[in-house]
Amino acid sequence: MRKLLIILILIIGVGLNAQVGINTEAPKAVLDVENEFLGVQLPRLTTQQINKIKKPEEGLLVYNITEKCLCINQGSKQPNWKCLVMYSPEEQ
Repeated sequence: MRKLLIILILIIGVGLNAQVGINTEAPKAVLDVENEFLGVQLPRLTTQQINKIKKPEEGLLVYNITEKCLCINQGSKQPNWKCLVMYSPEEQ
């Protein structure tokens, strides 16, 4: 009977989708953060620290404090870190 209950709980759990809401009771995404005064803080790392990350997932975001830019890993088999650059007409 106990094994049947555990199997039933596992089967039900597989079908559930979790959403996390911070300061909201009705999240509209996997992670939904609502706040009037604060933002989201990404990990702040030097270029040397970023290069030491073993097998970073494609799409991983970190703030590079050496280059002063938001970096994303675009590599799937090998890390390929790129700074995200915002276009600003004033900087031409």
